[in-house]
Amino acid sequence: MKLGGRRRRRERATAVAQARNLILERDDRATFEFLEAAAELFPEDPDLRVSLASIYLEFRPDQVRAQAAKAAELGADNPSIQVRAGHLLLGDGEIDGARECAHRARRSAGSDFVLIAGLEGLEGGIAAIDGDDEFAEKRLRSAAEREPEYSAYAVDLVQFLARRSRTEEALEVIDRALGTVKERERLERLRDELGG
Repeated sequence: MKLGGRRRRRERATAVAQARNLILERDDRATFEFLEAAAELFPEDPDLRVSLASIYLEFRPDQVRAQAAKAAELGADNPSIQVRAGHLLLGDGEIDGARECAHRARRSAGSDFVLIAGLEGLEGGIAAIDGDDEFAEKRLRSAAEREPEYSAYAVDLVQFLARRSRTEEALEVIDRALGTVKERERLERLRDELGG
């Protein structure tokens, strides 16, 4: 019995590693097919579930919420899973689920938590929806400053500022971010939309 359990854990770890490699290769069709099969073989694995929810954004958007919620449930004590699932839930309009993920992540994240910018971005997005603009801006700015090479955090801050008619500030954020981000397309598109 023990040997079987070890073998299953090893196989599951191999599946998670293979999924990460496929995601990095950016072959979405192969990733989708692999993750569906892997999640069926290892339905208890939150990492596979949250990765599947992420790829479902393209292939099965109507199932993102269910997979992200299941990942959050299975990985309740894993702050990385909570942040990733929380963002997916927030993007799907499931604010209460996203809020629960943010709370669980904040409670279990240590001082060296590698996805702290993601957690702050999640908290900022939730606060913006809740109307707590001061806290939202604080968190969104912090996320963008912590991880200046990732355009998603700058995009979130720019959109927050633009929705509040703070176009000049939004354009300043874009200009600063374009000097550091890896992926420029969304920021350049936002700059054009804002008339910059």
